[in-house]
Amino acid sequence: MTDSPLYRRKREIETERRAVPLAFDELERAALERLSPDAEAYVTASAGAGETASANRAAFDRFRIVPRVLRDVSDRTLSVELFGETFPYPLMLAPVGGQTKYHEDGELATVRGAADADVPFAVSTASAHTIEAIADERDDATLLFQLYCTPDREETTELVRRAERAGYAGILLTVDFQVPRWAPETAASTNDRLYESTLANVNSDSDDEGTDATSDQLPRDESMTWDDLAFLTAATDLPIYLKGVVHPDDARLAVEHGMDGVVVSNHGGRQIDGSIAALTALTDVVDAVDGAVPVLFDSGVRGGADVFKAVALGADAAFIGRPYVYGLTLAGERGVYEVTHNVLAELDSVLGLSGHDSIADVDRSALVDADERGNSLAR
Repeated sequence: MTDSPLYRRKREIETERRAVPLAFDELERAALERLSPDAEAYVTASAGAGETASANRAAFDRFRIVPRVLRDVSDRTLSVELFGETFPYPLMLAPVGGQTKYHEDGELATVRGAADADVPFAVSTASAHTIEAIADERDDATLLFQLYCTPDREETTELVRRAERAGYAGILLTVDFQVPRWAPETAASTNDRLYESTLANVNSDSDDEGTDATSDQLPRDESMTWDDLAFLTAATDLPIYLKGVVHPDDARLAVEHGMDGVVVSNHGGRQIDGSIAALTALTDVVDAVDGAVPVLFDSGVRGGADVFKAVALGADAAFIGRPYVYGLTLAGERGVYEVTHNVLAELDSVLGLSGHDSIADVDRSALVDADERGNSLAR
């Protein structure tokens, strides 16, 4: 196992100069010192008083890992099956808009870092570079396209078809965005300033960078219902994952309406103040779909132990967002790579130290719910 993520990253740290801090708190502190006030306000923004964002982290603290000992963990694997492919790790880079506010190359640097790290990257509708420009930089990285539906069905369909033509592997349809959030940090004009001249895919085509767009043009369809999903499933052969699901009944409806997967997410606590923590919602959603479709997880993931807990509670893979954005801020594509592989090194370590040799075998018996079940296992 000398080439596992843990040992590989340890060798890199011993032989190369690190571009980013290892600990998340230090990483965040260093990145925020580098960012403009507007960019800092956006990347750290939460809905209302930030209760949901805090709840996301508290939920990870609530579940504790219960290690098993004296097991052969010398041949570990983190590989998972998703989108009809085998991926080496249960980790992906979440969609984050307007990345040129964090680094001059924006998503172009991120996709290069994702390729180096061998993890999929979900490209935001609000990206600062076009769907096609990002695809041109991907090398062999797997790309997903995060979609916001607009009231204009032709415009939305064309975005999906552009992603399909550019070789993207799937669509993440975000459905927790129908109404603008209330976030004190960005309630005035900050959000407009942040997104001004960065929405490359809005009112544009593959040859147009769309640089005149602002946040006022972020596409929203406040009238969208379950029946409206039919036009998307008819428009593409790509798998469509519904992102923003936290209620088990919505997970069942997603399956009934032909979705290929769901993403348990509360948008990192950025939409509703006082909402359920994403990790708290995860097990009910997993039980609701009952293996019919994959379940991905997003919101509050900061390190490898968090990924382990999400997988143990039933997620097939997890996204990181803020950590890799901080890496991008500090060191471009190298920062994205290092942050990602720091997370993977910790995950590899936790997998072995908890007594498992395959991430696919990790289940709820690996955790205890410290709040509700005392010393009993989380089942």
